[in-house]
Amino acid sequence: MNAVIDIGNTRCKLGLFSNASEEIDAYFFETSKVYEFLKNKKIKHVLICNVSNAGNLLEEINSIADKVTVLTKDTPMPITTDYKTPETLGVDRLAACLGGRKYYEGNVLVIDAGSCITYDLLTDHNVHKGGVITPGLLMRLKAMHTFTSNLPLVPLEFVPLEGKTTFQCLQSGATNGTLLEMKGIIETYKAKYDNLSVIIGGGDADFFDKNLELNTFVVSNLVLEGLRAILIYNE
Repeated sequence: MNAVIDIGNTRCKLGLFSNASEEIDAYFFETSKVYEFLKNKKIKHVLICNVSNAGNLLEEINSIADKVTVLTKDTPMPITTDYKTPETLGVDRLAACLGGRKYYEGNVLVIDAGSCITYDLLTDHNVHKGGVITPGLLMRLKAMHTFTSNLPLVPLEFVPLEGKTTFQCLQSGATNGTLLEMKGIIETYKAKYDNLSVIIGGGDADFFDKNLELNTFVVSNLVLEGLRAILIYNE
């Protein structure tokens, strides 16, 4: 059995699989609990992403796995990038692109809708062309509250475009504003790249898929799928 781990600030996503074709078993943990979950399993190869947040996990994983690969910009991958500052490129963005490649062979726009929303273009020749980073839904709501004197922090809720209260106006700005932004970015990419497919992953993927009214495809474990592709490429 192999494992891929995408480490966040306090929690991580973990995927288990035996080969390239079977569905990934995905789990969500506090990072501190990963070792307890894995220690009695027979783990051959582990690929870890975002190790700067790993704490003692890397040392613990090394004690139980036959092979451990830490994903960096220098890790061999089946794609290349045109990014001018590859040292600043989050490797999870490249992993998301590879997750998208599993589903489409041509030009693909990969959207990862989490704390920030990232847009990354992978060409039909497996070249990452860069992309866009914008604030996520919750970040927009928090920013409007934090950087003003009187605007409240409101819960995330989809409302009609024309808000009738300040609460609704803030919610509309975050949700409808992001939807319109996303539609515009997608339409701009479609005008530039022929036969473009669009994949959405991340925690807010279902919200956007439901409300975008565009031909998009949601992948729940987008980054984990990409990490699996990288692990297999490095066997």
